[in-house]
Order: sequence, then structure tokens, then C-alpha cells
Amino acid sequence: MSDSPASTSTSGLHEVILTLPRPVVIGLVVLLVTGAIGAAWMATNSTTQSLQEVAKSVLLVLLPMLVIVAAAIGIRRTSTRQVDQLVTAFLEQTVLQRFELACTHHEAHPYPFSEVVLARRTFGRSYADFRLSALCQRCQQRPELPLPPAATVWVKMNVINFEVGTTLQLTWRGALPPNALYDRQTIAAVFEHPLLRGLSMTIQGSVEEDYKVRVLFEPDGEGHVQAHLSFRQKLRDHFLGSPFLKRYYAEDAVILVGVLFRELLKAGLLPPARAADD
Repeated sequence: MSDSPASTSTSGLHEVILTLPRPVVIGLVVLLVTGAIGAAWMATNSTTQSLQEVAKSVLLVLLPMLVIVAAAIGIRRTSTRQVDQLVTAFLEQTVLQRFELACTHHEAHPYPFSEVVLARRTFGRSYADFRLSALCQRCQQRPELPLPPAATVWVKMNVINFEVGTTLQLTWRGALPPNALYDRQTIAAVFEHPLLRGLSMTIQGSVEEDYKVRVLFEPDGEGHVQAHLSFRQKLRDHFLGSPFLKRYYAEDAVILVGVLFRELLKAGLLPPARAADD
């Protein structure tokens, strides 16, 4: 979504008002209210048509200014503690609920995992860890689906930054690709290395959704590699006040995790926790 000139100018006024000293803000409010009352009186009581038109024009300017100042005052009174509460609720409730929903109804909506727990709470910070695992009940329901080992993913929401990440042990004996950050300009390199091709659908889909994908690989004993994966998107605006966007990003994190682990299993990079029954 692109910012319009109107929204940019409004945001600029908010920022200016937020930086003004309290006495100046109070004086500005008194001036605007007095001017609006005077203009309203002139618009309704003046016997001169030209003065009425001028008063109406002044009102058209003062009333939006009053709304902007009122909003800025509200922002000044909002503490970071309230913002922390919104962040915590989003991570520990909204995101967790979307994971819990994804881990059910496998007969209709297959998902690599069957159980999720909040492994580490925010404690006032901007991120939380979620521990995902597959249960034997799911093996009985869908025995044809391979099961991934238990994994921990973290979700970070720092007001205008949204990020999903995990560290995994992959099965790989070949040469490692260089550690890199992939976006729309560098996505082509993903298809040039066999290890990255095993993650290509996840990386490409994330990049198309404006995420930047960072991949770091470290050797971890013979035939194993530690993979550190991060999917980060810098937002133009915060979404804590929008239930629609909060649902969208929570669902996005859950879908991303599901696609990632299904692709890893399919590529043979992630040994299943339990072989599927024949």
C-alpha cells in the first residue's frame, strides 16, 4: 500500500505536534477552539454574506486541525506499556491461536504439525517462541504424511517489523551455499544451488510477499548442517490497531511455517520424526 500525499502531510503534522512542549500544545488547542467558536458564530449570526462565506472557509480549516491535534494529544498520553500489551496479545494470543487452528482438522487441511505450545513468552519483549510437534494421533489419521521432528519457531513483531525465524538441523553432505539475504533483486541465486533449491518455493513465495529472507548455514557434524532462517518484512505502518491486518500476519506466519517444513520433508533435507506406514 502506498502512502497518499494527504496521509503523509497528516502524519507530518502529528509528528510536529508530538514534539511541541506541553504549554504550546495547550495554547494551540485554546487558539483553535476559540477560532472555531468565533467562526461558527460569524457563520450563523453575521448579516453580511461575504463574512459568512469567510467564516465557513475558516471552519473548514480549523475543524480538521482540531481533529489532528486531538489525535496527537491522545498519542502523547499513550504509554509504551499499552503498546507492549498490544504486542504481547498479538504474539501470545493471536499468533498462538492461529497455530493451534492449523494443528487441527488434518483430514481437511493437512499441516506438518499437530501440537503447538508457547515455549517462551514475551515478558514485555517483541518476540515469542513456539514449540511445534507431531503426535501419534495424526499418524493414525493420515499415515501417508511424513512427520517432521519437533521444531521451535519464533515470531517477532516490533511495531513496524514483522519477522518469522527458526534454526534447524538439515541433512546435507555437499558444499554449502554462501550466507545471504534474498529479496526481489537476488532471488535468482536461490535456484543455482541444490540446497537452496530445496527451499526455493518457500523463499520465492516469501519474497513475492515482500519479505526479505536471510539464510545462514553452519556445518554441524558429518552429514548435518545448522540452518538459520529468517523471514522479515518492514511495514510502512503499524498494524496493531487493525484486527484485519493482525489476522493476516498471524495467518501468514502459520502458513509460512507449514510450507517451509513440507518443502524440507519433500526435498529430503529434514529427516522425518517417524517413517510413514507402508
